[in-house]
Amino acid sequence: MSHPLDRCIWHALSGPQATFAHGNAWALRYDAEYAPFAATRDDSGSSLSALHDIVPPNGRVALFTRERLSFPERLAVIRRAEVMQMTLAPDGLAAHDLTLPPGARALEPDDVPAMLDLVALTHPGPFARRTAALGRFLGVFAGGTLIAMAGERMKLDGFVEISAVCTHPDHRGQGLAAALIATLACAAFERGETPFLHAFPDNATALGVYRKLGFAMRAVLHLASVARAAEHA
Repeated sequence: MSHPLDRCIWHALSGPQATFAHGNAWALRYDAEYAPFAATRDDSGSSLSALHDIVPPNGRVALFTRERLSFPERLAVIRRAEVMQMTLAPDGLAAHDLTLPPGARALEPDDVPAMLDLVALTHPGPFARRTAALGRFLGVFAGGTLIAMAGERMKLDGFVEISAVCTHPDHRGQGLAAALIATLACAAFERGETPFLHAFPDNATALGVYRKLGFAMRAVLHLASVARAAEHA
């Protein structure tokens, strides 16, 4: 049997995050205001064909899969990449300081503009206007400016994804992101969940932080961003 994280998007949208799902019995996606991700029940031709019907008009969706898929002609592949999926064991945080830095607090809906500004500056990955509604987000402020954040995105039974990890360029090297990740991970363990995250192989800085915290690679996933072929043409 495959591991739940092999199809993490599907298990999130068909499970704990079903209220955020759009689609059908074979393909599901998040509303674009939350996240660009979609998934199919399996890798069959029928499921991949059903994906076409749920792609937003003039939009695109991104899939994480264990295998590099070939898509029906009605779908155009805009981008392909490999993504490292990492998980954290409970003893990985044993030697890490869980004290939050000064100026750290939970982020609220009123903080979304500041979160979007930090994302635009640092490019941590997909983050939309309502992404923060998917889970708990923490941030660090200095002089009224949000300088670091991290939060929870995908949630499936027994697992929670840590995402949107970013630090303002003027405040890097202080361990801010590590402290936020560690706090979120500790809370996940207390709930009986395993934290996981995704990173591109060339993001050496982020991978260094994750490995120092104790995250280890579980799998290399294939990212494919697809659109309706007729609209893309």
